[in-house]
Amino acid sequence: ARESRERGKAGALAAASSRGAGSAVVLGKLWALLEGWAEHRTPLSLSNLANLLQRCAKEGVSLPMKGRVGEYLRGQFREATRVRQGALLAPSSSSPAAGGRGAIRVVSGALYGLRAVSECDREAKEEISASLCRAVQGTPLNAWTIRDLSAAFRGIGVLNESQTSPRLLGELVVRLVRCRDQLDGQGVGNILYGVRNFQDGPELRLLFQTLSSKIKESRQISLT
Repeated sequence: ARESRERGKAGALAAASSRGAGSAVVLGKLWALLEGWAEHRTPLSLSNLANLLQRCAKEGVSLPMKGRVGEYLRGQFREATRVRQGALLAPSSSSPAAGGRGAIRVVSGALYGLRAVSECDREAKEEISASLCRAVQGTPLNAWTIRDLSAAFRGIGVLNESQTSPRLLGELVVRLVRCRDQLDGQGVGNILYGVRNFQDGPELRLLFQTLSSKIKESRQISLT
């Protein structure tokens, strides 16, 4: 029953953001869907939220974090990241065999999708940042790929003014340190873009040290 409900939400999102429609049409369909979910307090998993955010980012649609829908989405971030790790996963990935990789893809996708967030005041940033920090903490340290990390860093810039953002940044940096993948130019660009407005601190300095080391070690980046 739970898997059926999850697939139903995913299908509704896909229908509301179908390709070929203009961004205004997509926004209208998505907003109508979200208004209905907000009215009925429909529970969303982090997988649902990641799907929503990524679709909006791809279509160039902004999701304001204010008003009834914004408050609803912020509440869903809180609730979705308080549950056990398995509940982060999409139904098709929720088997034990999926392990931590399924959860990582969901968390990374949610962070990447933050590019679609707009009208996000300090309170909203604190709530979303704290929620996603919990989600990152719930994933294995050694299983993130450069692709996962590149996407996650790309989207965190919207949270740069929150008090929790340095902790979230630190969680991602630790996983970058542990990552064994070769860093490429796109990964460097996405990471630097995501932190471009972060204030100086130990997490940011560790990130730059780690990037410097990984760039020197990478066979995919030429320094000449």
